[in-house]
Amino acid sequence: MISTEGLNEKAKFIQHKLPGLEAGEYAIKVSHEFSGPKVGDDTPPGHEGTDTTTPLLYKFAVMGPRFQLDPTAIHSVFPPKNARGEFSNVLPHITLNKQTLPWIRVPVNPDFDTYKAPFGDGDERYDLDVPIWMAVLLLTADDYAGSDLQMVIKSSTVQDLFPGNAPAFISPMSQIEQSTLPPWESLDEPCQTLDIPIDVFNGIAPSLADLFMMANVREVDMSNKAIKPDVDTDQIGTYAVVMGNRIPLNNKRHLAVLVSLEHMQDFLPQWDGTPATQQSGIKFARLPVFHSWNFVSSGDSFKFDNLLESLNGAIVNTSDPGNEKLPDPYLRKYASPNGTPPTGAAAEALELGYVPLKHLTRNGQTTASWYRSPLMPLPFEGNAEAIAFRDANGKPLIFDSDALLRLNPNTGLFDTSYAAAWELGRLLALQDQSFSIALYQWKKNMCIQHIALMEDSVIRDTFSTILQTDEIAETAAPPATPGTDKKKLLEETLRLLSKTFNEKSK
Repeated sequence: MISTEGLNEKAKFIQHKLPGLEAGEYAIKVSHEFSGPKVGDDTPPGHEGTDTTTPLLYKFAVMGPRFQLDPTAIHSVFPPKNARGEFSNVLPHITLNKQTLPWIRVPVNPDFDTYKAPFGDGDERYDLDVPIWMAVLLLTADDYAGSDLQMVIKSSTVQDLFPGNAPAFISPMSQIEQSTLPPWESLDEPCQTLDIPIDVFNGIAPSLADLFMMANVREVDMSNKAIKPDVDTDQIGTYAVVMGNRIPLNNKRHLAVLVSLEHMQDFLPQWDGTPATQQSGIKFARLPVFHSWNFVSSGDSFKFDNLLESLNGAIVNTSDPGNEKLPDPYLRKYASPNGTPPTGAAAEALELGYVPLKHLTRNGQTTASWYRSPLMPLPFEGNAEAIAFRDANGKPLIFDSDALLRLNPNTGLFDTSYAAAWELGRLLALQDQSFSIALYQWKKNMCIQHIALMEDSVIRDTFSTILQTDEIAETAAPPATPGTDKKKLLEETLRLLSKTFNEKSK
């Protein structure tokens, strides 16, 4: 019976997780006001005065990342870093450990404070929606064709983000004065930047309307998730997810970057894709890069539905009935190097469903081995000899996948089918949390028992040695003071016991 416990996991999608206060500088003005008759005052009722204390002004700041991001804030990315596969139907995205990070700043102008749109119609305003200030942009080498710029992330400083009096680029600092930087931010602060041609930026940058919908918060069950070693996590993990807005292209290498769009409202395209009106002389956009990764969308059609459709499109071979040819070359049998059909043991293995695969052995040698999946291309009688996993006394015979490698004496090649199945079963078992925990506890108890048996053996051997040494015999001679011999004997016994145990435990 297959357990369906892991199939009942649920994920909860949340519109956003707004911080208590956005990053920035704040001030609180506090004063006390007293109204009523004063002490000793003969003011008639109804004509009381009001006293107000001297106001007190408190300033504080909410600090948050602006030009660089702590690497620990990144939980994961998709597509994975340096991955190669079919990604032409997904939007790249990045998962952040801090739930409020996409909303601690805003993409609107510094003096624009009406960006919070009501979520609902009429008087039914359930919530306020807020645009995010960061975005995942997707680029390829084709985007830089014909440009003097390079698709390279550079090590820069905050100073490099200020365009100057004759701006050739736009950036989050285009409408900010250098003198307005808060005390905890410096022009010499290091950061990573990427220059994007302005026409490319106009085509791939999200609009302000898009930024309302390009992030969410997810609560997921972490029971069966792959977690890095030595990382503590809660049963329910809560993460912020920032989505990209561009579909990867087939057979292209992509650069995905998490960038800042703070205060870039005037430079973002309109909701219908119309480019923003740029200043004259603008050639590129320079954006702070928080995280970057590469991947390749290969465009492979190795999807289950495509494979099934290819099977339906077999071409009938009239000269050799029953030997149909599949349209997808990856589904066909291996052709013989000289063009002639294989004969002998090789032909028999191919007819049984085996395929030759590259095999890297544990001693570093490269060879070819046979492999066959659990699916068979012919009827199976079920009378094959079973593999013995235990001996006559019930002791295990198989401790690793190598023990299941079978050598075909006719071809001189290994059959890796059972070994691959054993390894697959091992990985599936370790993926189950209850099984992996029970296995860990069993290994721990066995280790404790082994150490205890070893200590007991060492102690028995050591005491028998101590009683026969001349050193102990001298120590055990009658002393001048009663009781001294027992103390010295005990000290010497412990010293030799410790010495012998350390030598035998190495």
